[in-house]
Amino acid sequence: MNRLRIFSILFLWGMAAFLTVPVDAAKDCSLPPTGFTPLIDMSGTQTYKGQEGGLYDNGSNSVPSGLYQKVLEAASQIQPVNGKIGLISVGMSNVSQEFIDFQSKAEVDPEVSAAVVTVNGAQSGQSADKWVTPDPGTNPWSVLASRISSSGLSNGQVQAVWLKQANRGTIETPGLEDALEMKSNLAYIVKKLRTDYPAIKVIYVSSRIYAGYVGSAHSSIEPLAYESGFAFRWLIQDQMGVANAAGTGEVDYVNAPVIVWGPYLWADDNIPRSDGLIWKCEDFEDDGGHPGPGAEAKVAQMLLNFFKTSPMAASWFTGSAPVPTKTPSKTPTPIKSPTKTPTQPPTPPMGKPGDANGDGKVDGFDYLVWLSHYGKTSNNGPIDGDFNSDGSVNGQDYLVWLSNYGK
Repeated sequence: MNRLRIFSILFLWGMAAFLTVPVDAAKDCSLPPTGFTPLIDMSGTQTYKGQEGGLYDNGSNSVPSGLYQKVLEAASQIQPVNGKIGLISVGMSNVSQEFIDFQSKAEVDPEVSAAVVTVNGAQSGQSADKWVTPDPGTNPWSVLASRISSSGLSNGQVQAVWLKQANRGTIETPGLEDALEMKSNLAYIVKKLRTDYPAIKVIYVSSRIYAGYVGSAHSSIEPLAYESGFAFRWLIQDQMGVANAAGTGEVDYVNAPVIVWGPYLWADDNIPRSDGLIWKCEDFEDDGGHPGPGAEAKVAQMLLNFFKTSPMAASWFTGSAPVPTKTPSKTPTPIKSPTKTPTQPPTPPMGKPGDANGDGKVDGFDYLVWLSHYGKTSNNGPIDGDFNSDGSVNGQDYLVWLSNYGK
């Protein structure tokens, strides 16, 4: 990715502007785990303060089909404008630190499209509430605009966002008051992003990482970091028109870009969650709240993996194939039937699983074939993206493609 342009303005991390963790906070590695279950691992019978688990509806981590189609359609519209695709981060100090590591990894990754220009718009001390009501003399929206301009991007080239946030000055309550306030703040942010940068197509969201190693009581420790996951879920449900604890009506598909989960980052201390993620005390800075090099690297790698492999982002982020459309730009050539019977279905191409067009590679062209037939029945097997030849082109076929991608 020799042409990837990196833009990041660094601040002194020890400044008093680090408002989400007070200067007298200290890391305490002896603190026990919270005992909370990550949203992605909650069973159908588990609840937290009356809330079910899962990233989406009904305790599920799978993107609902209607939203999935909207994300694919929106991602298909992310294309280079004068050779550039702008990807920005929006958040507070933790996000800024994590995104810097992400930028350094993306810069040297040959699979990342040279058209992608990343801008670190996250800022020290600018928690979600400060993006809604800026402090006198500090306006995060003005700083964001300046950074975008200084990177050589126009507003019309900014097309994707990674959004991760926290509130400041709140404390744990018996209910989920902080998460409810956070959802309202997030709704303001995504709507203003649409107003200021109308070319944005998709906002990918992540909630907080673990915050249980902070040894003094303040607004960033658990359970507030854990509970922020509900705020992001309610934001997505609001846009979908799905009933939730925070209500609906603030966000829709007109006043905000399509919103979908990126990587979910919370895990409880050093207890492995289902995918093995843990947070060690040494992953954090001395205040216990800000990510150290270990945590920054974990978040950055998870974010990079998401953008490179998710069908909701990979086409524009890697540039390995044309942006997905309903009709593939390269139509696979059907292999003729070995018999003269014209009604016999074409013989599926022989070769690697996930190779729809029989060219010996599993790549973006094969993904486009699967996408154009998604949700349909087929008698043509891999030619139509039915990689397991069960007569239906669905998510199982996508998993076959994904597991063989790049081979």
